[in-house]
Parts: sequence; C-alpha cells; structure tokens
Amino acid sequence: MPRPSQENKILEAALQCFADLGYEGTRIRHIAERAGVAESALYRHYVSKEAIAQVLFQQHCSNMTQRLSEIAAANISVEARLKGFVQMALDEYREDAAAISYILIQPPAFKHLLPPDFDSPLNVIAQVIAEGQKAGEVRSGPPILIAGAFLGCFLQLFAFVHFAPFQEMQPSLITQNEQVIVEMAWAAVAQPKFI
Repeated sequence: MPRPSQENKILEAALQCFADLGYEGTRIRHIAERAGVAESALYRHYVSKEAIAQVLFQQHCSNMTQRLSEIAAANISVEARLKGFVQMALDEYREDAAAISYILIQPPAFKHLLPPDFDSPLNVIAQVIAEGQKAGEVRSGPPILIAGAFLGCFLQLFAFVHFAPFQEMQPSLITQNEQVIVEMAWAAVAQPKFI
C-alpha cells in the first residue's frame, strides 16, 4: 500500500517558514521539521527550496490575481473596485496572513524566473488605476507607480504587524480599523475632488 502524499503538508509548512523566517532565512530542515517529515520526503516532491518557493508563489499569486481580476471586471465605479481590492486583501490577511506576507510583503528574489506572461496583482491594480485616470478620478502619474503606492498604504501595515516588535501594532488593530484602511488607500490615489 503506497504511503499518502505529504506534499500539501510540506507546502503549508514551507509557506509558514517563508513568512516567518523569509525565503533566505529558511532552510530545508526548517520546512521538514515544521511539516513533521524527513528531509528525504521533501526531496521526493521537490528538488530544492527554490522549487517549493516557486510553486507557492505562483499558486498564491495566481489565486490573488484571479480574485482581483474578478473585482476589476465588476460593473462598479473605479473607487468601489479599488476599495474592493483593499477589502479583499484585508479578508485574505485575516484568513491567511502567511500567504499575504509571502507574496506581497516579502516577494521572493526569484521573481525573474517566472514566465513572462505571468500576471501579478500589481498589474491588475494598475489597469484599474489607468481607467480611473482616464475618468479623472485617480491622480495622474505612471499607473504602475500609483498602483504601488496604493498597495503600500495597506501592505506596510501588514508588514508592521507581522515583523515589527512594536507592542501597539497588533493584528487586531488592522481588523478593528478596516474601514479606515480602505479609506486611506483610496485617499492616497484619488484626485482631491474625489476624496
């Protein structure tokens, strides 16, 4: 009788390690220990730590891009879609802070190895930003730059909670103030007359 696959257990353990220790700080032994498997079991599924990291990044980034694309395609205002992006990220943070940390806060150094047609969350946001600029609702500037600033408004808060030793920065601070965060992100990119 074949042994059950440990792959999902390994991927979940790796995600937690990458989120907690960073990609560079994570070793194969960390992943194996957290998954409760031998290092040899890990190597049966993946040839290296980098291979695990790439699978996780593509999987989680693709899922997030898909959810953002659904919001981007909705027949609602640019403001509502951008606020929807923030709310989706807040929901994701509540459900899986490790994934948010891994794909958005500390993206891995191997991003250059991703396929050229790989669509990222930033590209989806930039498309909506560009639409908002054409309508005069979003401030002018390169859409990708404005999208980066928009992401920074709430991702930096996640990073502070995840990595900073400040006692006052707790996950509850984010979850109790979600509406404030949504409005701050919109205010950062909106034309002043639309705030």
